[in-house]
Amino acid sequence: MVDPNSRDYKPDEIDEDPRFKRASYEALFVQIFFTVAILIVGAVAYLTGGGDPAGMHFFFGWPMWYIAGFLAAIVFIVIGLIWLYTKFGSDSLEARVEYRKEGK
Repeated sequence: MVDPNSRDYKPDEIDEDPRFKRASYEALFVQIFFTVAILIVGAVAYLTGGGDPAGMHFFFGWPMWYIAGFLAAIVFIVIGLIWLYTKFGSDSLEARVEYRKEGK
């Protein structure tokens, strides 16, 4: 075990905290998920808003392409949050945490 208050150690002697590895997976997931979500929401808005503006449909005064994009974004946010919570769960915020073999 390395004394964290000492400067007398090599960096490879430090045990990696599994919370950092998990946080990097979560960050990568969020970046990929929301990039895909933005592309799909943009496609939904473009496909529902294309065509002649005179034939545009409205919902409570808002153009239908805007409402479709907004609803698609809400659906993606809810799916993403549920997926993150069920797949990654939560980590302890204690400074020192003993992890079992399963990694939790």
